[in-house]
Amino acid sequence: MGFRSFMTRIKSLLGRQVISYLKTSLEFSDKEIKNNRDLFVTAQMELPDIMTELAILRGKSRTKTNPKGWIINALKGKIKDK
Repeated sequence: MGFRSFMTRIKSLLGRQVISYLKTSLEFSDKEIKNNRDLFVTAQMELPDIMTELAILRGKSRTKTNPKGWIINALKGKIKDK
């Protein structure tokens, strides 16, 4: 499967709004989204409002040394607590 078709598959699992937010507001690359696809898809399905969660995490991650890594770990924690 080529990268382009893989990204199309991810888009079918993740909402366009979520992908757009991950890219524009959180500055995740296509590769970073691909590497964490399962987490983002699970978070979208399990959390009541993934967009609100991401917005809250964005604010909290601003002071972190590795904001993207912090967001990934925070999502894992929220899913585990569910």
